[in-house]
Amino acid sequence: MIAEDVNLILFEELTGSMEVEAQVRYNGKPARAILDSIAGGALKVRFFNPQRSITPGQAVVFYHGDFLVGGATIGRSLNNTQF
Repeated sequence: MIAEDVNLILFEELTGSMEVEAQVRYNGKPARAILDSIAGGALKVRFFNPQRSITPGQAVVFYHGDFLVGGATIGRSLNNTQF
């Protein structure tokens, strides 16, 4: 998915890729994902396993272990291509 309006808390900006756990729904289970910075300050989020209910306009939060990396608004989902 593409995450927009990104608010990083753990650091000022993302340089390179970072493995995180991303939580899409309030009561959703965090899932392993890779974050990549893209143009305009947005993030490309690639999940290790396909996720359901990725809905534009909803929030997504990112964790690295016990640390909150930040949050964003879901801009759009991408195809379910796994890496």
